[in-house]
Amino acid sequence: MLRGTNLVVVAGLAVTAAWSVLHRTWSGAAQAAVVIAVLLMVVRVLARRDADLRALRRAVARERVLGELGAALITATTRADVHRLAVEAAGALLADIPGARAAVAAPGCTDLGAATDRHGTQLSLTAGGRFFGTLAVSADADLPAEVFPALQALRGQVAPALAGVALTAELSDQALSDPLTGLGNRAMLRERLGAALARARRSGRPAGVLLLDLNGFKQVNDRYGHHVGDELLQAVAARLHECVRAEDVVGRLGGDEFVVITEDLTSARDAVVVAERIVASLDAVIPIGPHRLRTPASVGIALSHSEVTGPDELLRLADAAMYRAKRRGGGGHHLHGVPEAEPALT
Repeated sequence: MLRGTNLVVVAGLAVTAAWSVLHRTWSGAAQAAVVIAVLLMVVRVLARRDADLRALRRAVARERVLGELGAALITATTRADVHRLAVEAAGALLADIPGARAAVAAPGCTDLGAATDRHGTQLSLTAGGRFFGTLAVSADADLPAEVFPALQALRGQVAPALAGVALTAELSDQALSDPLTGLGNRAMLRERLGAALARARRSGRPAGVLLLDLNGFKQVNDRYGHHVGDELLQAVAARLHECVRAEDVVGRLGGDEFVVITEDLTSARDAVVVAERIVASLDAVIPIGPHRLRTPASVGIALSHSEVTGPDELLRLADAAMYRAKRRGGGGHHLHGVPEAEPALT
């Protein structure tokens, strides 16, 4: 539009000069100058209107971006989903700004991927008094003032979405966790075991369940009180983690019963080795305050096979094997399907 204004000015000066030459009067030149002034006023009005229209289009586009973001955030289920949607929306808001980029950093992350010599701003993502990270926006030059209200509106959508995702995750963890030991509870074990059985069917390599309980745990509760029993269960949970592989799952069914899910076994011996480590670890004395407690474990082992229909059946088989180990006096293990008189692949 400025280039058009210059053309009008040049044309106007040419008209004024021509008028002066042809009419050789200053009055004609004055009339031409008035025409030029009017033309300049019209051009300025048109330029201002054009700028206003462009600003209005940008504002409408930003509102559309924010509306689409709000709809997308409704279906976001993870923090990563929310971060991705926030960055995409910020990029759309800044699409006409040279070198603009956006990033979201989780709490504790200081690397936002922005050069120190760039211009930009950082917006704290907080909701309900909790901090969920930072939205960083930068560009090659100073950000125009008109984008800041849109960025604030974006923050107003993203922060509550992160709070909602965090709350959902926390409630899910509570629903699937044993509050005393921090291990998975019965619901989590059934969920993980179902997935393990599905993978075992696809790979042809069995999954194993080790179900154990503690011999003498009731006597500990009766003699020393439930607070000591609770501390003992927490210590047992820690020892179980030390006995299993990183990929194994440890959970608590309830009371003094625990479960280990182990996958991708080459033979029954793989599961028996884990059981032997558990028996040896829990056969050792566990110090709880001034008390030195010993509650040997009876471990039942069951492996998946074509006739196992689901998690509950495999747990039932492991439970039956555990009671056979318990009948031998505790502090041992038994593999389902192995006759009582034979050692369980030791």
